[in-house]
Amino acid sequence: MFKKDHNEQPAFLFSIEHVLKEQADYLKECSGTIMDDLISNFPVFIMHKGEITWGENITGETNEDLEWQINLSTAEELIRRNIIELEKAKLFVAGFKNPRAYACILAVDKNEGAHFIFYPYP
Repeated sequence: MFKKDHNEQPAFLFSIEHVLKEQADYLKECSGTIMDDLISNFPVFIMHKGEITWGENITGETNEDLEWQINLSTAEELIRRNIIELEKAKLFVAGFKNPRAYACILAVDKNEGAHFIFYPYP
C-alpha cells in the first residue's frame, strides 16, 4: 500500500501498515459509530508508540503486544487542541476522504514527527 521509496515517505509508515491491515474491520466499525452517533463526520485514528492525551485509546492501554497504540479522535478535537491549526482546518476538512471508505490516520513518531494519511479499508 505504501510506496517503497523511502525518500518519499517516513520509514515508520511501513511499520504501521500491518497494524492497519489487522485492525481494518475494527477501525471501520469505530469510524461508523462516530458518524452514526452524530459525534463527527471526521473521525481520526491516532497511531502512536508513547502516551498521548488526545482521543480515546481503543486498543487497550495495557496491550503490550501491539507495537502501535491507536486512539480514536475527531478532526474537531484536533482543531480545538490546535494539533490542526485553525488556519488549515478548512483545507483539512475539504480534503478529508470518505470515512466509510478510508481511515484517516494521524501517525505520530517521536523521531519522524506526525503525518496524516488516508488508508483505504479492504
